[in-house]
Amino acid sequence: LMNKVASRLGLTRMTFQPYSHSQLLEIINSRLEGTVAFAPEACILAARKVAAASGDARRALDICRHAIEVAELAGSDKVTSLHIQRAITDMYQSVKTRAIMNCTLYQKIFLKSVLGVF
Repeated sequence: LMNKVASRLGLTRMTFQPYSHSQLLEIINSRLEGTVAFAPEACILAARKVAAASGDARRALDICRHAIEVAELAGSDKVTSLHIQRAITDMYQSVKTRAIMNCTLYQKIFLKSVLGVF
């Protein structure tokens, strides 16, 4: 079998080293080439945060995509570092954590009392 097919079948596994922040920044900038929708500091923040966490280029591009959605919802025409930070928070928090954070005061008191029983 070809290496490409064998890899998909799980016969061989290729591991890649995580990208550095400068490599991620280069990847992000190459994808955003010709657009002015991103502030330069937003790209740098996304690259540094992902490099510190995983170094995965797909994750960096997903964060940028989600930041665009956050900026559109906010009515902004340019993605800033605040939009990137919000996208990172949204993507790294679990659904359960977000649900608990959005509970009312009484719901939180109820959850704490239930935890106290156990």
